[in-house]
Amino acid sequence: MVGNPKRWFQIQLSIAITLFFVAPFLFGGDAPATVWPLWNGHESIADYATRVNLAPANTLDLGKGVKLETVLIPAGKFMMGIPATEINRLGNESSLHDVVINQPFYIGRYVVTQEQYEALIGNNPSHFKDAKNPVEQVLWNDAQVFCKKLSDKSAMIVRLPAEAEWEYACRAGTTTRFSFGDDVHLLGKYAWFSGNSDDQTHPVGKKTPNQWGVFEMHGHVWEFCEDDYPGYADATHDGRACIGNPRSGCRVYRGGCWSYNLEEPCSSSRLGLAADQSDKYHGFRVVVTAQQKVEHQSKR
Repeated sequence: MVGNPKRWFQIQLSIAITLFFVAPFLFGGDAPATVWPLWNGHESIADYATRVNLAPANTLDLGKGVKLETVLIPAGKFMMGIPATEINRLGNESSLHDVVINQPFYIGRYVVTQEQYEALIGNNPSHFKDAKNPVEQVLWNDAQVFCKKLSDKSAMIVRLPAEAEWEYACRAGTTTRFSFGDDVHLLGKYAWFSGNSDDQTHPVGKKTPNQWGVFEMHGHVWEFCEDDYPGYADATHDGRACIGNPRSGCRVYRGGCWSYNLEEPCSSSRLGLAADQSDKYHGFRVVVTAQQKVEHQSKR
């Protein structure tokens, strides 16, 4: 029998707290999830990367001398969609809601190009043939195969972006119609659209990137996301893809393309396409799951 009840209570409390944190490891459960700091709204990507111990950019090797560049997108929160009163909207992006992206991720600095696709898959289905142009005339399913092969090759988790991740990366901290503001007359500096594309795609990286260093998320080619379409009204608030059970036949694509008019390829633009359909207006961009660097300390 313990002579000091207060001391006995302290011992029991200490044991209970220890078991709470250690039991998952002892009994085969998952380790507690990493809680990532959120972007503070004004720091640079380089500063955020330093704060969370991640590289500000990564390059993946596709073989045959071909590389794929990605840039870090910080964890953070934003308002997704546009008001129902917004003019020139496509009509299906007006369910405004708060989203918190809980984990940083890497996104392709550019859409996947024809030479990148061919280096990994072995063929080039594109209508507008040029090694540095976006790959198009690919199915959503083809994009999944590309991601799977690159995951296997790089030993990293490569996937299509969730729709919320795509819009968050496109906005790059802005709340305006476009990532560069509301002035549609500046669009030609950042995007290929009907007014400057000559009805075709172009080599990637020729336009000005957004504030986070991502190129041509407005216009050029529509970009596939992981989500089912429509699904927007039931969107998650933590950035996960909206996936039905069973899945719908259509998938979300974002951003507008080279054939769209001046005011249409804004940050919230979204439509849907059947997963087994392809055309010369659609391509894709990859996301790589961030893996925190482990710093090994010498034992004392």
